[in-house]
Amino acid sequence: DNIGYVGINPPHKTKVLFVSPGNDALRLALSTEDAARLSEIDTAGPRHLQSKEYRQAVAEGKYELIIYDQCFPEELPKANTFFVGRLPPTDGWSADEAQQAPQILDVDVAHPLMKYLDFGDVQIITSAQAIRGPSGQHVLIDADIGPLCVIAPRDGFEDVVLGFEIVGDDEEGNVVGKTDWPFRVSFPLFVRNLLEYTGGMAAVDAPIGVQPGQALMLRRSDGAPSVVISSPGGNSTNVQRSPDGIYMYNQTDELGVYAVRKGQGAAIDERFAVNLFDPVESDLRPRPMIETAWNQVEAKQGWETTRREGWKWILLAAVVVLSFEWYIYNRRVFI
Repeated sequence: DNIGYVGINPPHKTKVLFVSPGNDALRLALSTEDAARLSEIDTAGPRHLQSKEYRQAVAEGKYELIIYDQCFPEELPKANTFFVGRLPPTDGWSADEAQQAPQILDVDVAHPLMKYLDFGDVQIITSAQAIRGPSGQHVLIDADIGPLCVIAPRDGFEDVVLGFEIVGDDEEGNVVGKTDWPFRVSFPLFVRNLLEYTGGMAAVDAPIGVQPGQALMLRRSDGAPSVVISSPGGNSTNVQRSPDGIYMYNQTDELGVYAVRKGQGAAIDERFAVNLFDPVESDLRPRPMIETAWNQVEAKQGWETTRREGWKWILLAAVVVLSFEWYIYNRRVFI
């Protein structure tokens, strides 16, 4: 494990679908120059969820992130999702009764979605609901009424749920703002984090520490029926796309960089690396005890006497004597 490999891929734009009856604040945050650099965004209304085009797109895994604002689909897509003011249509998600003007207490700034964000000045003007997610949930925003933003894993994807609307209809049917969050710096930063994190900047789920023989899940937004993966030794394998839009590859016995192509002879789309990194072997910290399959070996405590080599001092003394003799010899010749 003294040699490491890494596959460097150019960043690709995240394919995003924004479904909303109307949300100028979120639409504006998604149309910034930075958002355009990170993603390609399609916009549609809630009726689009009933169309054949939508069902075909989500079945093929066309989008890496779908934002459902004030609406929800009949079933969850094969993509990461962000629900605004609604719950995902699946078991495990629930919401408490709506409470008026809750106060945000804590934000998990250690999570990539919340990095660089400050919610100290954000106010929820109307009501919000505390969100309860399925097993494995992670609370991103906590308030005095409970979690207001939760993220949870789902079959290789992640769902982010916000417990309040950004804009919505009032009792008279007029569209009004439900929070002052869009007027804060944290709002466009959150949208950027959302595009980076849930959008998945890398389509290959292959971190640097992948071990030989470990199966990899590859995703592509183009819906190709198969891809060709070439090993470092030049062996090519045709991998078929599963119904879930995943290309499962388990022939990772060789160390080095693997290449992914759309077809034989096509240009390389992506690369990933397989390394023989052993964290146990690389950890050189002294341990009080080492446990093997047969017994336990305790480290010996205290000072140990060591051998001190004296030849260095003898050699140094000989060099001094020879240097002195050479000096006397040269002085005699000069006189």
